[in-house]
Amino acid sequence: MTSRADIDVRPITESEFADWQRAMNVGFLREPSLSEEILEARRAQFTPGRSVGAFDGGRCVATFRSFAQELTVVGGATVPADAVSNVTVTATHRRRGLLSRMMERDLAGARERGDVVATLIAAEYPIYGRYGFGPATSAAEWTIDVPRTGLDPRRAGLEDGGRVDLVDAEDVRKLGPELHERLRRTLPGAVSRDELWWRVTTGAVRFWPTFKEPCYVVYRSAAGEVEGMAAYTVDDEWTDAKQPLNTARVKWLTGVTPAAERALWLYLCSMDWVVRVKSGWRAPDDLLPHFLPDPRAAAVTTQADWLWVRILDVVRALEARTYEGAGSLVLEVADRTGPAGGVTGWRLRRTGPGAVCRPGRPPICPWTSPSWPCCGSVTSRRCGWLRSAGSGKNERAPPVRPTPCCVLPGDRGARTCSERGRSRARAACLLPPVTGGFSSVASCSVVVVVRVVPVGRAPGSLRKGTRPAVRTVCCQPDWASSITRMTAPMPPTRVLRALMPTVRATKAMIPIGPYFHWTSCSNPMASAARTMAMSGMAIP
Repeated sequence: MTSRADIDVRPITESEFADWQRAMNVGFLREPSLSEEILEARRAQFTPGRSVGAFDGGRCVATFRSFAQELTVVGGATVPADAVSNVTVTATHRRRGLLSRMMERDLAGARERGDVVATLIAAEYPIYGRYGFGPATSAAEWTIDVPRTGLDPRRAGLEDGGRVDLVDAEDVRKLGPELHERLRRTLPGAVSRDELWWRVTTGAVRFWPTFKEPCYVVYRSAAGEVEGMAAYTVDDEWTDAKQPLNTARVKWLTGVTPAAERALWLYLCSMDWVVRVKSGWRAPDDLLPHFLPDPRAAAVTTQADWLWVRILDVVRALEARTYEGAGSLVLEVADRTGPAGGVTGWRLRRTGPGAVCRPGRPPICPWTSPSWPCCGSVTSRRCGWLRSAGSGKNERAPPVRPTPCCVLPGDRGARTCSERGRSRARAACLLPPVTGGFSSVASCSVVVVVRVVPVGRAPGSLRKGTRPAVRTVCCQPDWASSITRMTAPMPPTRVLRALMPTVRATKAMIPIGPYFHWTSCSNPMASAARTMAMSGMAIP
């Protein structure tokens, strides 16, 4: 067996591109051979210095590629990103550190180029956490049972005066880039699409021999402005009794207004012979069900993590986005292979809509895991994520009022977190009403410790022994940090007030959201707000 030192990891030359492509196909368990047409088309992806291979005796046994990308953050700003792709290691060369060598080389180059973050879409969940990546967004696929939707088959045209038209691929390449740019500026976590993406998705460049040309439709408002676009294919399937069972599969659907999204979904659900629509990957809190007379006709059939992110420049990453409320946060960055070179502390202080990040003291309750805690300090301690920063340090965090908790195996009968005999220093997100307290949450390699004080009162002004009144929730372990279950009973009105970042009642606290924003369908802050805005409802 060849030793690790004898395997050469380096950028490939253009003459090695064909061998590199064949190695990538083998790594992805695809047919090794490539036609000259497809090989020539894929050369458009080649950028000198950013396609890396591992060579054993002249044979390519591992592949790695990155390319330039822009990532939208909260507030609409964009940051330069290093997008990682085409990562494979041949089965004969597993567990030899080849991925680590390629990843370290690429991330070092990304930091030198000035990229703020690195991104990827993970084929396997367990691999990339050790390189500092963490799930940043999640996605869901919906299946629509068309006969159950309740749509009137006699309906013709749109009530808002807009129209849906079929277009060809050339129209998509002309209209699509501008439409996507308008949309992604409003969606934290969205990424840019270059010209090559549009040429590949419309078949002008054929990367795959099995490419099936989709149909394309656009939505134009009553003023004639293009506000939405979709691409779809249809499976041709019939029963023995000559009944159609066709399924429309949405490749992608973009709408910059709810009216555009609604018009496109109604079109897809109104095609003759189509009994089922597969939505493709959508946001978990997508408005799709609310466009149908019977929302239950749209069911989530798949939900998973989507974009993974690794912070490369902590200061620029945190200063690029905007924040609600006022105050400061102290962060500990544990990044032994990154630019920090160890564990460092930072203080993030809000100044206007943005914030300033400067070196600061470390938090009192460091996290040992780069993932989000899933259920507060109790679960985090049991998983080994929460460690003490020293004798008595955890006790500095004010205790919270006992609240109902998630019952885990071995804790049957426990009604509150304090009944488990665990630390009462909560590490879940704290919601108003709040009179003071600490909470810590982890975001990839970044740990956040927040001191929450009332409006008009300086930090540290709480009297000794003050017992803060808090509401706690359980959190999903990812950057999208979906709220899965309220653990304190609250009337619906107070829940909406607590979860809406624009409501004045929440100005007394520093939001403890992730780097992007709340996106889960189980999160009232996202889905309720969008649904109410669409329907014209107001929060009481």
